[in-house]
Amino acid sequence: MAKTTVKPDNPEAFERLMRLGNVSRAQGDHRLAHEYWREAAMLQPERVEVWKALLNILETDEDRRVCLQNILALEPDNRPAKQQLAALLESTTTETAEHPRPAKLPLVRPQAQQKVQRWYGKALQYTLEILLVVLITLALLNLETVIHFVQTAWQSLIGML
Repeated sequence: MAKTTVKPDNPEAFERLMRLGNVSRAQGDHRLAHEYWREAAMLQPERVEVWKALLNILETDEDRRVCLQNILALEPDNRPAKQQLAALLESTTTETAEHPRPAKLPLVRPQAQQKVQRWYGKALQYTLEILLVVLITLALLNLETVIHFVQTAWQSLIGML
């Protein structure tokens, strides 16, 4: 690999590495794509797209397992990843028991997983707050309608007397 020098604090570094990986894969150089994407995974392990990209070019079941576990840590409801991991675990149970191999890829750090969960929590909180404002607004609009109806009915009743 023409060693890229990326600074972790560079916001474009992740995107650049992902693009370089995509170009390398398109040119058929899976080894180079793997290196770029692995470096991207080290920079931002909380970005699920890097794990999905890596999953498609990995050679070992152990690395695929780590990728799938990372995808599920970031997207717990990802059904295809759940199915792939179950199939992989089923097919490799006896193989890994006989010949365990160390994974080359890092698992998503708990901090990254917590960061994603906090972000989803805040997004849910903001969504609920907006929904509450909308419901209160609708209730006030309906309350004005009810008050107007009661006043009109009351005036009609008084007019009949």
